[in-house]
Amino acid sequence: MRTLEDFRAGSIRVLVATDVAGRGIHIEGVSHVINYALPNDPENYVHRIGRTGRAGATGTSISFACEEDSFYIPAIEEFIGHELKCTQPEPEWLKIPRPPKRKPRPPANKTNYKKSKPRRNYKSGA
Repeated sequence: MRTLEDFRAGSIRVLVATDVAGRGIHIEGVSHVINYALPNDPENYVHRIGRTGRAGATGTSISFACEEDSFYIPAIEEFIGHELKCTQPEPEWLKIPRPPKRKPRPPANKTNYKKSKPRRNYKSGA
């Protein structure tokens, strides 16, 4: 609840919420809603994007859809009564980046420690 109050007060600018929490959040002035997965129920989509653009205000809703999620789009469009603007990502964005270069590790049998000299046994006495 404290996090939600901090978001309402503006001290937290971005809030990540589950579907259940996102459905029950009523906060004025939310400018953007981003769906990282489309809901399979069109009514849930409307509830999610309804967090923005309330009471005559405008807002922006962005939804990411994988190939599987894209099959939900026609039902959502029918439910809301208009087409969603779909944009394909730039081909460059879909390239898998090279893994970062790893620093070489020293062989397992060598250590970075200096070898200590063996101790001599000294006899005490005169």
